[in-house]
Amino acid sequence: MDLSIKIKTANYSSQLIINTAIKQAQMLCMLASHDAKGDLIDKCEGNVKAAFAMMLCNRVYFLHQLHVDQSMSNLSRRFNLVNRQLPLAFTGNEHAWGFKLINMEQIPEFSFQMESIA
Repeated sequence: MDLSIKIKTANYSSQLIINTAIKQAQMLCMLASHDAKGDLIDKCEGNVKAAFAMMLCNRVYFLHQLHVDQSMSNLSRRFNLVNRQLPLAFTGNEHAWGFKLINMEQIPEFSFQMESIA
């Protein structure tokens, strides 16, 4: 059974499904090559699957900010082109997908301004 993970950060909120064909040892290997200091594992309190999902979402969010793609399928295709060393994002026609991006939303920014009342 595939693993569904929801992530909420200061910049975005997302949900993805990770294929169970990706084993924890593979996740650790990819995390080690992309996060040598282990910051993501520390943030996730040692949860390898959560850290791996966060790494994938961070890369997808970066592409979203760079190219301003609104479509999940376009964003997934772009991810597959740029991140060939990571598992494939599901685009609808791959047999060996590694994860499927269900939802990604940017957190709204709020700003307040104080006015003095005379």
